Amino acid sequence: MTGITDEEYDQRLAENKSIDEADGGTETTLNGEALESIKQYAVNNDFELLDATMEMISTMEFEGEDKDFLDALAEVVTARDSDAIVELVTTYVNLKL
Repeated sequence: MTGITDEEYDQRLAENKSIDEADGGTETTLNGEALESIKQYAVNNDFELLDATMEMISTMEFEGEDKDFLDALAEVVTARDSDAIVELVTTYVNLKL
């Protein structure tokens, strides 16, 4: 397994912005494009990008169902369970977006 450089990490994060800030407040929401990227990373077993995306997401503040979803997602990403990641994200997208 090869790692990515800091520059590659920064570039990938810039290309795959996974958070949209809501207007007028500190609450944030996940966007569908970011969630689709997370699913694709899981399908490709690209855990470096999954970890980088989850790290970026962890710097944001979420509440309620979004926080619960992200907590569950973090667990399955840590467990490296690609099928569970895809299922969890698909269910969330179908219910929320």
